[in-house]
Amino acid sequence: MSSEKFLNSTDKLRLVIVSNAQPRLVWRLAERLRNEVSGAGICGIVYVRNEAKARTSPAGIARAMLRQLGQAFMNLIHACPTMPNQMAFKEEQLAQQGSAAGCQVLSVSNLSSIRDFINNCAADLCVVLGDLDVGDRLGQSFRLGAIVAAAPQRHFENFLNREDEDRAIPIRILRISNGSVQQDAALSTKIPVELYDTTTSLLLKANVVAMDLAIEATRIASATLNNADDRPLADCADLLSYLSYWRGRRHPSPELYSPPSYTRPLWRLCLAQALLLPYVFARNWYRRLRRRFPITILVHHLVSDVPHRLGMPTDVLCREIEFLKQHYRIVSLSEAVRLLRSGTVSEPTVVLTFDDGYQENFITLRAVLEATGVPITMFICTEIVSAQSHFPHDDQHCRHSDFVSLSWNQVAHLQAIGAEIGSHTRSHFDCGLPGSGVLEEEIMGSQNDLESRLNTPARFFAFPYGKRDNISPQAIEIAVSSYDYFLSSYSGDNLPEFGFKQRELMRKGLPHNCWELELTLQSVLDLRVTIKEALQRKRKNLHSLEVNPTRHSDQQGSLLQQQ
Repeated sequence: MSSEKFLNSTDKLRLVIVSNAQPRLVWRLAERLRNEVSGAGICGIVYVRNEAKARTSPAGIARAMLRQLGQAFMNLIHACPTMPNQMAFKEEQLAQQGSAAGCQVLSVSNLSSIRDFINNCAADLCVVLGDLDVGDRLGQSFRLGAIVAAAPQRHFENFLNREDEDRAIPIRILRISNGSVQQDAALSTKIPVELYDTTTSLLLKANVVAMDLAIEATRIASATLNNADDRPLADCADLLSYLSYWRGRRHPSPELYSPPSYTRPLWRLCLAQALLLPYVFARNWYRRLRRRFPITILVHHLVSDVPHRLGMPTDVLCREIEFLKQHYRIVSLSEAVRLLRSGTVSEPTVVLTFDDGYQENFITLRAVLEATGVPITMFICTEIVSAQSHFPHDDQHCRHSDFVSLSWNQVAHLQAIGAEIGSHTRSHFDCGLPGSGVLEEEIMGSQNDLESRLNTPARFFAFPYGKRDNISPQAIEIAVSSYDYFLSSYSGDNLPEFGFKQRELMRKGLPHNCWELELTLQSVLDLRVTIKEALQRKRKNLHSLEVNPTRHSDQQGSLLQQQ
């Protein structure tokens, strides 16, 4: 989190934020207003806490106790790691960050007691985010009134239960000034309720859309005040173009693509866990003593609440990230390389990567990132991003796919909020195919595209498809000559070593449930495959002896003669 001062004497637009959203989202709104609206300074934040009712029923108490026991057991299995940098961002952290940035923060349970605080701030404009009944008097305390970005969060369950095909949740932008309330029809919008949506996913997406619209409305107010626009209109339209794409894109039938709950039979998962649990326990404590935990890099492609063969629902990803934050340290790819080179990894550590660069991720994945604050790395196909076209592997499986790529402005925005951007060739080319000229164009050309567009070095390259058959020796040679590291996707852990001269970083697929995710991270499923392959090799050797015993006896005789 940034500790940059939020208010300077040169700021022409003084803002107060009022919100009942998650504290992390409130802070992100303050950061974005400060960074994206020219001349804006944050002089105060009013956080309206949600008074949750305590669970006093026996069933609720029992569930809480079981949850605590489960977390204690998981901590024991993971060798009791300590990860202070991944504490939940709560009301206390919001107050601490505000104090460090020179911004007043007031926490209240209702809006009736904020008048004195607002008067002391002497702000020009109030920005409200969340489902709050602010009334028409709020704008009277500010010279430019108030901007309200509101979504009916209390009625999300009703939208989910509706059966009509055009289900959509309204996100309204209201302008309150001189006792009147007017809706900004140009910025107000609707977000579709999709097949795999839950109240959690709707809340995440509604918050990030409302935040975007609130910032755009504030930027317009600032431009009106200063008689200038600090950003080209084309850039503004491009960043908000995902809304029209989101509402208009089609998707395949759910009968064709449904998100898998488990990629392996349940009995195999149970058997692997039961047999290998003692081994995992002993191995993790041994790794803690040596401070040499592996770094596991996870890969996925698309976060989507509509059917897609590569998709994962927003709610599922959010649950998995919360699970990872409880038991693992989540770091960026650059930080992972630094840890590997240091030779010391004292805690279980993971990296999250997403390939291809689907525009859908600008809504769903970004909503999860804003709410959780975890770092990610995204590998994009530069030629497809320039054209904002479909991906070739989608066109092979679906004739009318509407899943297109990000735009360059959206890629730059993701980079600005902390995502690392790496190369994934220009056109999602299969690098197992021959042809040095094409390989150089795809691998080295995509690096040139990234560096010229984003003005930052492109250090990482991920092979499309990522299996051994998709990575030729010639492609590896070209990748090593251009990038610091290249990434494959045929499983494996990355072990720390002082200096870490290895150029390949191995990745594992991100499952769709926390149980299989944990077994994947502990390499339980990989170990089972390794043992299975060893037994198959031994079986083949025994079979060869049975087929040709004379050759084996001749080999033994020659060895005896040599001795």
